[in-house]
Amino acid sequence: MITLSRLNLRVSAVAVAASAAWVLQGLTSLALPDPTAMLDITMTVPILLTMAGIWLLRRKGVFGNGVLSQVVSGLCAVAAVLAIPGQLAFAFDWDGFGTIVEIVETVAFIGALVVAGVALLRTHILPRWMGVALIVAQPVAIVLGIVLSPISPLADSGDYTGALGHGIVWGLIAAALLGKRIPYLKEVPRPLLTTA
Repeated sequence: MITLSRLNLRVSAVAVAASAAWVLQGLTSLALPDPTAMLDITMTVPILLTMAGIWLLRRKGVFGNGVLSQVVSGLCAVAAVLAIPGQLAFAFDWDGFGTIVEIVETVAFIGALVVAGVALLRTHILPRWMGVALIVAQPVAIVLGIVLSPISPLADSGDYTGALGHGIVWGLIAAALLGKRIPYLKEVPRPLLTTA
């Protein structure tokens, strides 16, 4: 059985690790001149850390106990199970079944973010901006990818400059979970859940 304080620490540590993994993926994409299959393969790390973070938040009950929480759980499971085969399919251009795995992995990953964000907005357990941040994480990543395209041109796979958007989102979430005040978001830092 996991104690509440250990779970708080795990959620915060996974959020920090997810942020770092996304930022590293984005910076590596900027540093390398051309898309590379290596980045498709290493993308499994931030994807799995993100799904672990959302799953741990669900364990804390921040998504409630209803249908949305169950949907988040299912989407996280699908995205996590398909992360490695999906990213290998991207890396090695597997056609047919590989394309289906890529699509299902991507939809499950984005779906988990959006449904988790909506659930957070509905439960009011964590600051509302966290729900909004999860919902807009992928659109922010797309915009950053477009903005940075003069430095690192857009590609179907092998280039992830937009990952910096996810890094920012998970960095803010990690800071808030650690009790740090996020400027301009007008929220009061508090522990994720009390231990009493």
